[in-house]
Amino acid sequence: QADLLKVVCARSDGVLKGGAIIVIMPDMLYACITASLPVFFLDPHYRGMDGIKLLKRTEEEAQRAGAQLLMTHGGIHTRVYRLFEGLNYDDFGRYFVKVLPSGPNGLRPVYKERLCQ
Repeated sequence: QADLLKVVCARSDGVLKGGAIIVIMPDMLYACITASLPVFFLDPHYRGMDGIKLLKRTEEEAQRAGAQLLMTHGGIHTRVYRLFEGLNYDDFGRYFVKVLPSGPNGLRPVYKERLCQ
């Protein structure tokens, strides 16, 4: 089905300045169609109103695909949660993270380093 994955791009003069990836799927727990927003990014030079416009466009695309609930995690370390709070998103719980042993490539996530920035 074509509406399972949506990509929303924000451009300025042909240059990518931000984007979002939306995954549309039935949710057995909430008994509705959910839109998950695992990726939402915006170049720091374009934040503010451009972030609001990108999130509103993302909401529109999720609705157009039939979603009834849009879920994301607002990272404390990136302060993007302020954007979601400002647009009336509810704090719906906590996000738990556990760093697993490094994989075959030997790489480990760097999220803890970003918490301190």
